[in-house]
Amino acid sequence: MLTFFCPGCRAESRVEHSVCPRCGLSLEEARRDYVDRLITLSLEHPVASIPPMAAGILGRIGDPRAVPPLCRAILRTSDGALQQAAAEALGRLGDAAAVPALVQCLKNGKLIARLQAARSLALLGGLEACAALEAAARQDPSQKVRRTAETLLEELCTPSKREGGR
Repeated sequence: MLTFFCPGCRAESRVEHSVCPRCGLSLEEARRDYVDRLITLSLEHPVASIPPMAAGILGRIGDPRAVPPLCRAILRTSDGALQQAAAEALGRLGDAAAVPALVQCLKNGKLIARLQAARSLALLGGLEACAALEAAARQDPSQKVRRTAETLLEELCTPSKREGGR
């Protein structure tokens, strides 16, 4: 469960609450501001542990504004932890616009990121995602990625997923 703190009284709240349970303050505007801060400040933070943590939080919050910055992060970084966290977040967000970035990550990312990109592509489905998984199953340099892609194709890339349905 993701914890969110009310900007008024600092009471702990669940991220899906729209109003603070203690003081009644609307949390919608504060949450938008929080997402903006994660995107603008934390995804490119110079301390290496912060961008992957921010990516993970953005995926759990579920705000669609995070998709383009997460796609940019996955394509621009060589940090495997950030690639992996961004790939996982994009899978959670469920937006097909992330497929091209995930395909590139599956082709060029670090091992841990390629594994997560494969899982996220299988969640998103669609022809491009399944084609990328098929290519990874045939030619990824890592046997682990090849096996994971094969398993995902068998289990998750059903005909409806191949057509882009969730």
